[in-house]
Amino acid sequence: MSQLIFAYLMATITACLTNANAARARFHDKLMHAKRYMTHAGLDIGLRRRVIAYYKYLWQRTKGVEPHQLFLNLPRSIWGTVSYSLYGDLIRWLTD
Repeated sequence: MSQLIFAYLMATITACLTNANAARARFHDKLMHAKRYMTHAGLDIGLRRRVIAYYKYLWQRTKGVEPHQLFLNLPRSIWGTVSYSLYGDLIRWLTD
């Protein structure tokens, strides 16, 4: 029984690491394409740095998860509750 639990844990850890590496690879690929395009388009170096800094910030904050995509398929009533839970403080601050 302990061998089965160990095998399950190893498989779970391996799957998590694989998914994390895939997300990191997608991020780096997106960043590389953005850098190439900005260079090709002749964007100002200062603007390029801002765009790159923004992508890096997004990665640090979300690790490749796009929050606005997570809840698109929820029913409106649940989506509204999730949105209010996430942004309620901001809404109250703006309306005060």
